[in-house]
Amino acid sequence: MPERGPAARFAATRFDTAGRGYDQEQVDPFLAQLATKIRELQDLLLATEAHTADVEAQLNAAGQDLSAMPADHGPLTPRAGTSALLDELQFAETRNGYEMAQVDEFLHELGLEIAELQGRYQRARERRASADMRLALLSGDVSDD
Repeated sequence: MPERGPAARFAATRFDTAGRGYDQEQVDPFLAQLATKIRELQDLLLATEAHTADVEAQLNAAGQDLSAMPADHGPLTPRAGTSALLDELQFAETRNGYEMAQVDEFLHELGLEIAELQGRYQRARERRASADMRLALLSGDVSDD
């Protein structure tokens, strides 16, 4: 079965070649765009986790059992700090371009990290929805049936 998701998409990304490497004028803007998207996803994840922590604190203060809540996956890990890595990234240069194998390998690894970040964001959204629903039930804003 073929690989799917960000890892496969980024691994399949190809740039024009300049001499013996990838054209820097294509690679650099592509990576800058990715860095922006990663920062946006990280911000969404952090905001979702902060909101969920606040709602869970309210539920806990109200004596609610939170053991049935979806699992928290801990703080954002340095590996998920991929946008900082992109800001400082420098590829080896070949004649008029970036080393193609190095760029390809980086895009593959980046795809795996983005998939991990997307999965974590999805789980955080599910946890947030569960916490919001429990708080709404507790406050009487939603019926239980």
